[in-house]
Amino acid sequence: MPYGYLPTRPPQSGGRAYGGKKIEDQDERQNREPHRALFLFYVTQEVTEQMLLEAFAPFGEILETTIPKKSDNSGEHKGYAFVTYRTVESAIEARNHLNGVKLGSKNIRITFQKQNFGANK
Repeated sequence: MPYGYLPTRPPQSGGRAYGGKKIEDQDERQNREPHRALFLFYVTQEVTEQMLLEAFAPFGEILETTIPKKSDNSGEHKGYAFVTYRTVESAIEARNHLNGVKLGSKNIRITFQKQNFGANK
């Protein structure tokens, strides 16, 4: 197998598959059912949880913000974050207003977190 080659399988209902596991494409992520937890991607290293609170607080009561850290003890985060509101309506409003807005040095993208993912159900 040549260096850098990743075997893939034919698309299954709009997504790609790798190792038998379906990978959502961007359209599928953007069309998830509304949920009170938001998934933010393109989160740059200068973004802090305080910055998330300041940006997202105007849309409703926030229960939790999380920026997962890398496991290599570098102190850097993984480039994505989660914001969880008390209500779905607040999450919808935040996504409608902040999706594509610059936070740090990049425009963030926001989608609803999967219903069955993690503790933010």
